[in-house]
Amino acid sequence: MEKKTSQDRRRVHYEVQTRRDTKLMKRFINFKNRVEHPTVTPGLILIGITFILLPFVRPEIKKDIGISGVAVSALLGAFLTLLGIGRQYITIALMKRNPDIALNEEINYLFGNEDIRAKKEHSEERVGYYKNVYSLWEDEKTFYLGIENDELVILPKNGFLTGEAEAFKLFIIEKSNAKYIWMPMKWKNIYKARMIRRQMNKQPEKNE
Repeated sequence: MEKKTSQDRRRVHYEVQTRRDTKLMKRFINFKNRVEHPTVTPGLILIGITFILLPFVRPEIKKDIGISGVAVSALLGAFLTLLGIGRQYITIALMKRNPDIALNEEINYLFGNEDIRAKKEHSEERVGYYKNVYSLWEDEKTFYLGIENDELVILPKNGFLTGEAEAFKLFIIEKSNAKYIWMPMKWKNIYKARMIRRQMNKQPEKNE
């Protein structure tokens, strides 16, 4: 019985292969921006375009600031617009310069009966227990697992080596009771996301 129990504890229900490359970093940054700073990018672009167009839309302003003012406004607007469009690439460049980040490192995440583990080339460590998982986000291509102590595990749906990506969501929710959030990247799925959030918010009331 002890041998069987030990084997059950080590059983892997899901294994997801990841590689810390530019593509994964981009997914991480885009996700963080959508969750923590959803208005920064469109805000920078909108302000930038406003600075560019304002002297031409309001002739009186163009007259007051003169040609040099129009040039400064256009340059500032172009800078803010480009900053909004390219801020994710700036962050990627800074991450690549971080000596603590191992570029192109392969990490396989193992989801067992009791905990989540990260298997690297020469080591294996516990990432956390299911009770520590507080949120599961999903978009069209990726799962994002929020774990206590600011740990964010990024799981591409095409990286599942063991288990099916379609069933992973229910497995995590049952194991952890974590909050689930559908966060699509495609505009056509925005309405669907709102409907799912409404349904998930009503579930606790039904259980009570």
